[in-house]
Amino acid sequence: MTSCHGMARTGRRAGRQNISNSQQPSEFVFNFRSSSCIAPIAAALLLAACANGPAARPATGAATTLPLLPPASLGAPLQAQQILHAAYGSDEATLQCVVETDATLLSIVCLTALGQRVFTLTYDGHELKALRAPFAPGSIDPQRIVADLQLAYWPLAALQPAWQGAGYGVSEPRPGLRRVVRDGRLFAEVHSAAPALSNGHGAAWSARVWLVNFAYGYALDIETQVAAE
Repeated sequence: MTSCHGMARTGRRAGRQNISNSQQPSEFVFNFRSSSCIAPIAAALLLAACANGPAARPATGAATTLPLLPPASLGAPLQAQQILHAAYGSDEATLQCVVETDATLLSIVCLTALGQRVFTLTYDGHELKALRAPFAPGSIDPQRIVADLQLAYWPLAALQPAWQGAGYGVSEPRPGLRRVVRDGRLFAEVHSAAPALSNGHGAAWSARVWLVNFAYGYALDIETQVAAE
């Protein structure tokens, strides 16, 4: 399997190249001013191969199965493209993702900076399906990717009951900060910066989000553009 450092080098090389519209999924395209696109949840995919290793297992026996919420719990349909910077230790990965959700289905498509599809995830509230490219690490954890996305952007009122039922406490001590605690220990934090981007139908996501998972030792820096409908 490709090493963590090998994936990081590949991601950095690819990130220096422009992504043309023709290389992105035809159903949803955004133009980016930046020539270096760093994917959000997608980088987590590549880094998950590292983060799932024995050395990265969380202390205090934190559960590896994170709760997933039904797509309808977001409260409104939304389409977005995200640029992500993901880091695990000294390794980094670069990807971009297209996220689309409505009342029945959440889909996440992640690409390399050259437009190669790394994986596609779909979740209907009951079944999580993952389609990986042949070069994608087999240890990628689709459930953690969806859980991170929902932790960062789903309404707190929807998150709290589901995560509490799985043994996690989710709170917002102050605006722009979301905190997850398990067994009395800080598990993860999400920091959000203004402005909030709205699609005109009630769904609003922060333009910039930083998620740090202390238990597994990785961080995501996510930039979002929301499609107006």
